[in-house]
Amino acid sequence: MVDRSSDRLGPLSAVALEPGAQDRRDDGTRLADVGAAPRVGVGIRTDAMIECERQPGRYPRKMRDLDDLAHRIEKFTDARDWGRFHTPRGLALALAGEVGELAAELQWKTDSELAAGISDDLRSRLSDEVADVLIYLIRFSQVCGIDPVEQAHAKVTRNEDRYPVAHSKGSAAKYTELPRT
Repeated sequence: MVDRSSDRLGPLSAVALEPGAQDRRDDGTRLADVGAAPRVGVGIRTDAMIECERQPGRYPRKMRDLDDLAHRIEKFTDARDWGRFHTPRGLALALAGEVGELAAELQWKTDSELAAGISDDLRSRLSDEVADVLIYLIRFSQVCGIDPVEQAHAKVTRNEDRYPVAHSKGSAAKYTELPRT
């Protein structure tokens, strides 16, 4: 086992398991006993992932995919010694630029054109931009010590409170404009 708890990933850090190692939940239960696959590799281990392990079939493979991608991005960066250039400010600006490139692909398309279907060529260009956005978002999160999956879950929870279904269904109003109960 390789302990990565002290490296610069902060909350994104986890423990690397040797291939074939049996994995257990925090309560000691083997993952295989609850229907979840053992974790192999390095990356993010979040409260959301633990919850997914308790509810097999929800999102664990997708979470491991994000986990693997985060590690791959870190290895790519480290191999090129680019970490020293990856400041929060620089990564945020790069991320904003990539979001702009994604928006530019759709800038002159009407909603009705897009509703009719996205061409293979446009889907390919959008896919490239989505990949760039995700890569920069993950790298930004690594550098800032933010677990993006855990924070997204927390944000959805806050939004569930801010936008109760009874007051927000079918409305585009901001939560501050909704009736209070």
